[in-house]
Amino acid sequence: MINKNKLEYFLFIILVKIVNLFGFSRIKYLAKFFGLIFFYFIPIRKKIVIANLKIAFPEKNKKDIKKLTLQNYISFFATLFEIMSIPKLSKEKILSLVEWGNIEIFSGIFRRNKGIFLLTAHIGNWELSAIAASLFLKKKFFVLAKQQRNQYFSDWLNKMRKTFGNKVIPLGMSVRDIYIALKEKNIVGVVGDQRGPKDGLRVKLFNKDTSVYEGTAEIALKLNIPIVAAMTIRKQDYSFKVIFEEIKYNTYSNDNNEKIIKINQEYMNILERTIREYPSQWFWMHKIWKY
Repeated sequence: MINKNKLEYFLFIILVKIVNLFGFSRIKYLAKFFGLIFFYFIPIRKKIVIANLKIAFPEKNKKDIKKLTLQNYISFFATLFEIMSIPKLSKEKILSLVEWGNIEIFSGIFRRNKGIFLLTAHIGNWELSAIAASLFLKKKFFVLAKQQRNQYFSDWLNKMRKTFGNKVIPLGMSVRDIYIALKEKNIVGVVGDQRGPKDGLRVKLFNKDTSVYEGTAEIALKLNIPIVAAMTIRKQDYSFKVIFEEIKYNTYSNDNNEKIIKINQEYMNILERTIREYPSQWFWMHKIWKY
């Protein structure tokens, strides 16, 4: 009997080879082709995307939601194929793909010579920008990574993340490693828009209660280190722009529990502003409002 995970991984590797045969410059055409096929004929998670978009944009009509859903499928495949291409890209190529929108904000924080939480999201291409930022700053990043259901796929992803020297911290058994990395004045990258636990802290996203993880805020407060939100946006020419914004929690006057709420709400405010400007590029395919 064929192992399901091995079969999935085998098909994934075939797709990786096909994508690399096409080359990075043709990903936009491949993404459009796959986006159309899956939108019309293999509508995996299509109902979830539509339901999420209706919650976020109640003012949009059925036609607009449908158009945005198709664009989201194309964006998803663009991100997937770009990630598949990373191990074959040179350092110079990766750096040429990314524009640092307001790098002076991050550079100023970087010069404080402290550990930094870099809080990103599933928008544009967060994987590529983490590698590009590490190459640009000439400093390895510690990337917090969630275990995938398929171990083979997880192993491939983590190997990709480490292609140019970054380190991976597995989510779940990571608190001690995060503390060590930050105390040693390293940058820890966290994708902050993953759905939190059922009994987790709630903040507002698109005016809807949304469960979040509190760990990043708790650790930042305990170590008094900066938190920087970094949103990566794909431009029309399929290069990227990264926008930085510091979450200045030291200006909050409340106790730590209130600060944790405000930090998470401020991150969600930044995320929502970004999504509203680039609605097709966020990962609408997950059940962010599952409970």
